Amino acid sequence: MINMLKKTFCALAAFCATFAVFAANVAKVGNTEYATINEAIAAWGNNTTLTLLADVTLSDVVTLKSTEHHILDLTTHTLKAASGKNAFVIKACGTGDAEKTTITIKADASNPGGINAGSKCAVYYKYADGGISGNDRPIIKIEGGVITASTSSLGTPGIYTIGTAARKCATLNVSGGTFNCSINGSGKSKLLISGGTFNYSVGSTGDSTALRKITGGKFSSFGFMTNDNKNGTYNKFTIGSDMGKYDVGVYIDRDGYLVVGGPVIKNFSAKYRAVASNYSKWSSHLMQSSAAENGLYYEDAAMAIAKHGEANVTVKPAVTVPDTLTGDAAVVEEIKNNTALKGYTPVNLPSEAAELEIVLKSVDTTIKYDVTPKAEDGTKVEPTEAITFRLPVPASETKGYAKVFHDDTFMGVYTINGSANAKYVELTSADFSEFAIEPVASAPVAQIGDVKYATIQDAVN
Repeated sequence: MINMLKKTFCALAAFCATFAVFAANVAKVGNTEYATINEAIAAWGNNTTLTLLADVTLSDVVTLKSTEHHILDLTTHTLKAASGKNAFVIKACGTGDAEKTTITIKADASNPGGINAGSKCAVYYKYADGGISGNDRPIIKIEGGVITASTSSLGTPGIYTIGTAARKCATLNVSGGTFNCSINGSGKSKLLISGGTFNYSVGSTGDSTALRKITGGKFSSFGFMTNDNKNGTYNKFTIGSDMGKYDVGVYIDRDGYLVVGGPVIKNFSAKYRAVASNYSKWSSHLMQSSAAENGLYYEDAAMAIAKHGEANVTVKPAVTVPDTLTGDAAVVEEIKNNTALKGYTPVNLPSEAAELEIVLKSVDTTIKYDVTPKAEDGTKVEPTEAITFRLPVPASETKGYAKVFHDDTFMGVYTINGSANAKYVELTSADFSEFAIEPVASAPVAQIGDVKYATIQDAVN
């Protein structure tokens, strides 16, 4: 029995020791794991993937040849640069005339890891530092991750590429990630952005050979970009699918970010509540986008007015009131000024629907609305599941409940939510046309299925 216990204990100890060794590994290259990041980097050869298994701190700059391809998978972990040093430096080694991907950075999609370079560069390339005279055209590809580095827009930014000629420069190609750093390219560096969130300045300079193209992403600001006349013979900077092609939508979200992507926006909707013809801090950059012809749309009308002045902004109301509408003018005005729908997005609104259009039809003992899910082109969208939405109630209404009818069919008694000029009823329906609200003083006293009734007689009927 004692021998058996000894053997069991020894086996358990061996297992724990083995587990501890594996648990201590911080990175792997291919399928081989390493206990230190230095060992992993030493084994990180051309066309191999270094995958983080834990948070790590570099002991020095990692220098990579522009002629090789290294893949960095951050997974959910953070790679921290050595104190006071850049994280990655791309050395110009002469790729020749053809562009070559030198580094690809990616991370877990739902819980991304990142690179933290403090006040230095996360990725740095300078052609002149390579000591070569031939062409060098590396591509720095970033697909995901949280990049934290220098936020300077005047000195050294967090991601910095410096070239000297059209074929002696780098291309920064970003399709995803969050950038808590500034980005800049100079000396004919190329900039291609199709996604990502950029919390600091994004800038780039060059001439007609140095393409800077943005087809997607969310931007807090642009730095200096060399601009051309939109009607000129060429364009060096374009918010669109190709140079001088302004075919993607741009708008300002509720946080003040410029969001690029999707179809060109030409109409108001529940999402795009205001449009301005001037561009505030975005300046002439938006002359190189669809906003130049279609206006700059805003998710928040108040923000648009604050930035541009009321005279320069056309606002889409939450509720459309036809000019021909008759009835109590004070009640109509209260519905116009109702704020319950401000910043509110209906739940389960189909992706193909640009808005849930609400049109006031009448104000009397009942308030009637036409409610219609609509696509960008104004056509009706038929939802495949129920949508939850709000209908405004006048501020002067003192009753706490409302009977609701859909095309004269009783839906039930609903609570009037909110207060003052933000009162509303919240409904859920898969069918859309006319909805009517009739305020009542009493709470529902009976319920059949999901329908609540104000009186027992209503329930019996």
